[in-house]
Amino acid sequence: MRLHHLNSIGTVTLETSRLILSKIGPEDAEHMYNNWANDSEVTKYMTWEPHDSVGVTRQILENWSNHYDNGNFFHWAIRLKDTGMAIGTISLLDVSDARLSCELGYCIGQKWWHQGYMSEAALEVLKFAINQVGFVRVQAEHCGSNPNSGGVMRKIGMTYEGVRRKAFVTTFNTVEDLHMYAFVAGDSWVEI
Repeated sequence: MRLHHLNSIGTVTLETSRLILSKIGPEDAEHMYNNWANDSEVTKYMTWEPHDSVGVTRQILENWSNHYDNGNFFHWAIRLKDTGMAIGTISLLDVSDARLSCELGYCIGQKWWHQGYMSEAALEVLKFAINQVGFVRVQAEHCGSNPNSGGVMRKIGMTYEGVRRKAFVTTFNTVEDLHMYAFVAGDSWVEI
């Protein structure tokens, strides 16, 4: 009998000094489309292409909304606290109860790059994943040509573990190395 299981509490609202992390739905389609989903610079390192229309965005959000009843679905809008506007998303993906692990994934609109928003959101989600859900390992990867994403991982206290060579095909059909980071229960938190 296994002694450890994940707390399948799903996507609960989280708050930082400047952000609200909450569920995202069809009502956010315009913000998502305009702020990041139609931008090829944002989606360059994602597993999905830029959206062709706000209708595509709305369909995706309707699909995500149908998964919020699943206690192991962790997908947040990153919202500015002062306006409530969605500026990006952050998720815990590849959730494994058997391994007590998941992968951290995120994207944010260009207008909000290099302002600390992603690090702020990622640290809050990382703390939630370890302290509330009970993950023992949270990992993340970034393409070699996207070092800023690795900067977020280092800033929140993740440890560099190595490279998976030629492991990712970008939306521009280039094949890239993936740099792996992880945070495990017991590692030290950082304050940002």
